[in-house]
Amino acid sequence: MTTTKTKAPKKVAAKKIETPKVEDSKKDLNAKIKAKLEKNKTSEKIEKVNKAATLQQVITNRELKYKYPADVVDTLARKSFRQKTRNKIRQLERTLEKADKEQKAKAQKELEAFRKEVLIDIKAAV
Repeated sequence: MTTTKTKAPKKVAAKKIETPKVEDSKKDLNAKIKAKLEKNKTSEKIEKVNKAATLQQVITNRELKYKYPADVVDTLARKSFRQKTRNKIRQLERTLEKADKEQKAKAQKELEAFRKEVLIDIKAAV
């Protein structure tokens, strides 16, 4: 009979694992928490400033072009009022283009009167 020798596995020395001290981990944890809180406070301040700046920008860029009547309150009524106004201005401009020299002055006065009545800036494009 033949016998085969098997090698025994080598014994590896177990590494000693160092357990962190409780006090050190608490200090690290407290430092991390403080850092996060400071970061959150600064980010909250930045968010407030950015929000205020964008809000201010939106408010300043939005200007009214029309003089709305007192009975026009909701957005849908305002929308229909603007559409009617634009249509009326276009109609008056078409009559101005088609008018003779005599009728042109009358049509021009009518267009300007309507624009003064309805628009805040008379020369604004509609």
